[in-house]
Amino acid sequence: MAEDGKVKIEKFDGHDYGYWRMQVEDLLYQKSLHLPMLGLSYRPEKMTDAEWNLLDRQALGVVRLSLSKSVAYNIVKETTTFGVLKALSNMYEKPSASNKVFLIRQLVNTKLVLSIVASENLHLEQLDVKTAFLHGDLDEDIYMVQPEGFQISGKENMVCKLKKSLYGLKQAPRQWYLKFDNFMGRNGFKRCEMDHCCYIKKFSKSYIILLLYVDDMLIAGSDMKEINKLKKQMSEKFEMKDLGAAKQILGMSIFRNSKDGSLTLSQEKYIGKVLEKFSMKNARARNTPLGIKVRSFDQLGTRIRSIEVEIEEFSERHVATYKIAYRRRSRRFCTAFRYVRYGSRDVGTSAFPVTMV
Repeated sequence: MAEDGKVKIEKFDGHDYGYWRMQVEDLLYQKSLHLPMLGLSYRPEKMTDAEWNLLDRQALGVVRLSLSKSVAYNIVKETTTFGVLKALSNMYEKPSASNKVFLIRQLVNTKLVLSIVASENLHLEQLDVKTAFLHGDLDEDIYMVQPEGFQISGKENMVCKLKKSLYGLKQAPRQWYLKFDNFMGRNGFKRCEMDHCCYIKKFSKSYIILLLYVDDMLIAGSDMKEINKLKKQMSEKFEMKDLGAAKQILGMSIFRNSKDGSLTLSQEKYIGKVLEKFSMKNARARNTPLGIKVRSFDQLGTRIRSIEVEIEEFSERHVATYKIAYRRRSRRFCTAFRYVRYGSRDVGTSAFPVTMV
């Protein structure tokens, strides 16, 4: 028997009984919640599919099933663990590829745009959309159980039909993007075919490039008046936060030199977090200059691959840090390298390379 107060007895659907029970028991076992199933050791003879009806409609956070008339069979379900309810909901949720599709801009295009900003000395502004996912419009019926503390007396068993997107919905990122894409199209922006989170609009003597990353965006352009006009239009449509000149994006700090027009990216904070994570905050840096015969990135990549073979002999901590520091998608290999040693007695026996700016 389950302990009082830890489980909840709920009605369970009889359609395809064996399959449903197997799935639920397996999930409860994986979550270490394999409590005895009450009254479910066998399928009752009087249970027939004609007496039961499984709705193709579901409230978020629970397995929502329907029973006909007075026929009732029970299942034990944990009520104190939100993870189980969420996992059950995902298991029985109607599958839809569109629920899992959402877009973020490619990082390589971000660096490409920043290169254009530096070479043409463009203005670079940053905006943030407040509660971006709440702006999305739903194109299907979604039901949610009444939140605790907001249940209507006498109607506790009723569910809420969502009119707007919410955080936590699988559809939320995609619905937000569709609304933003529609807004940009109506304002004369063209979407880049290679990166659907990059938008461009040309004027007679200037142009604007906008990069979207979920709820964060960069706006680059030569005419500040047009940029301010776009900011105003977006603020009227969405709740925006103007961050002014871009200072940081995706964990990279942005530094601009007004004298020579240069733009520098720094990941000092990221490297500091990596060192702190692996208890190497007090490590000492050592210079490791490149060989004089390194002429191209291909040759450098070959050298790095040989280092990858050698690095496998290091401890698991070194390997994990190495892979994080040399994520190919986040940064190209710089022309300067450093490695960090432990600040312990065996200084000469353990080290790992870190990309520096």
